[in-house]
Amino acid sequence: MLAEKPGLRNVRFLLALGGFPVELDKAEFTVSTQQFKPEKPSDVFPDLVIPTACWAEKEGSLTNVDRLVQWLERAVKPPGSVKTDFDFLLELAGCLGVSFPYRKPEDVWGDLSSRFPVYRNFSPELLKAKPERWGGSSLFRERFATKDGFARLPRLSLKADFLKADERYPFIAVTEPRLFGQASKIASSLVEEVLGKPYEYVEVNPADAGGLGLKSGCLVKLVADGGERLPLKVLVSSMVPRGVVFTPDYGVRRVRIEKLRGEEAG
Repeated sequence: MLAEKPGLRNVRFLLALGGFPVELDKAEFTVSTQQFKPEKPSDVFPDLVIPTACWAEKEGSLTNVDRLVQWLERAVKPPGSVKTDFDFLLELAGCLGVSFPYRKPEDVWGDLSSRFPVYRNFSPELLKAKPERWGGSSLFRERFATKDGFARLPRLSLKADFLKADERYPFIAVTEPRLFGQASKIASSLVEEVLGKPYEYVEVNPADAGGLGLKSGCLVKLVADGGERLPLKVLVSSMVPRGVVFTPDYGVRRVRIEKLRGEEAG
């Protein structure tokens, strides 16, 4: 990431394969590949958005957080002239005069396994027949991968300023990253059908909701020092304690809840 390389300056071109990195404004020209037509999330937006294939439209290896390595087969072809990130990078390299010896994802496996030894016992053919877990069923049964075999557990010093609600902002908003990124109206419209929750929502404790005259389904906005977030659909839930509200992809801050007027809700 450019933020982690302060010595890297005068970046003329930045390519982001999915997502909108915060460093977009540090390059002269930025390109992002997206599976869906994005809504403009902020003033920091790429100069060019190129459609790319989704996971069901491409093939290749996938390593899960539990070390399970799978080979994903293409289920359907990408629509129209849409390319996978793999094909897009090969074509871009060709335009820049760089030639790679790859024609399909399997061709990359040799370089991958030479750079990362955990993959040396696998092959695309083996993974197509059955997923495998690098390192076996468990790691470090007898000793850790250190000279003396002991683990290294660094001591952490935690210093945190805990927020306190006040009369102006009587609630503390908590959050977590959303499983689905800000992709498009099409994608967000499917979230409620799949997860049973709307794309934009705020969970409120039943006692707090009763005090504010809120019911599940009504539209509100969260007002904080950093601005407003709206519209959000209320979900009355005992999963959050009194004085706390939950909304995804937001932040931890003091807020107040206000019902939306008709023009704001629309």
